[in-house]
Amino acid sequence: MILRPSQWINIGWIIFGIAGIMWIIPPVIALYKVLELNCWTYSIDNEFITEKKGVFSVDHRELQICRIKSMRFEEPFLMRLVGIGNLYVKSSETYHPELKIWGIPKGSAIWNELRRRTGNQRKRNGVKEFDLYSL
Repeated sequence: MILRPSQWINIGWIIFGIAGIMWIIPPVIALYKVLELNCWTYSIDNEFITEKKGVFSVDHRELQICRIKSMRFEEPFLMRLVGIGNLYVKSSETYHPELKIWGIPKGSAIWNELRRRTGNQRKRNGVKEFDLYSL
């Protein structure tokens, strides 16, 4: 499953670009922001969540689904009006323990699907999680 953040996130930049059409800089910034969001993808398969982000330099981040500790789905008021939301994923990964899947449509369905896949992967791999805290 391939996800892209919604262009509704850029509505402020788009309005800024249209309002500043008589100057060169605002429309260029708005076009870059639209292009930047268009080049941002999340790929979710049975084992990994992969984030690919960037226009000129591309950054790849990968998270094993069986290492997900918890998730939170957030629908701010304005995002809820247009049907998008943010999914926050906490994991036991060393390099990036948090992943924010930003501005995705049908986020609650994706949240439920990730919960199901996390449980299945943990059972399949025999993963049990233990948290050790210093007292």
